[in-house]
Amino acid sequence: GVDVSDELLKAGSPLPLPPDLTDLPCEPSAVGSLDALAADCRRLILIVSSQPMMATRFRETLVDFALRFRAKDYDAAVAAVSRVPPSGYRKLARKGGVSFNLVSDETSSWLSRLPCDAGGEPCAYLVDVPSKTILASFRQQPLLARVTERLLKLAAE
Repeated sequence: GVDVSDELLKAGSPLPLPPDLTDLPCEPSAVGSLDALAADCRRLILIVSSQPMMATRFRETLVDFALRFRAKDYDAAVAAVSRVPPSGYRKLARKGGVSFNLVSDETSSWLSRLPCDAGGEPCAYLVDVPSKTILASFRQQPLLARVTERLLKLAAE
């Protein structure tokens, strides 16, 4: 069953997108579409934080996915969006080994459309890229274990 407290956006609803992705700085390089953000994978795990600084839990979550998530097994890519400036992301990429796309949305043009934890706890959206729809959303830790479990269920369907 679905943990309804987790349902930030209803499964099957469209992923809200910013007016123009190319306007938002992205590390390691700019992206112009959801497909590019998802590195042409079928599924995207979008990790979202509303905090302007690289909070500990957000950093730990990104590093956790970078080190332990076996994206190729699920035809899935990981990306993040937060108000962290590009310099904060570059430092994380260098020190934390995070190489997936990190979108910097300091003005919240995209974040304002994505429901997330007001206290700044990271949450995650599992997105079907071709249809641009939400498959699931998660706001309880451990995000990595819970996202992986849902991907395994989807693979078995």
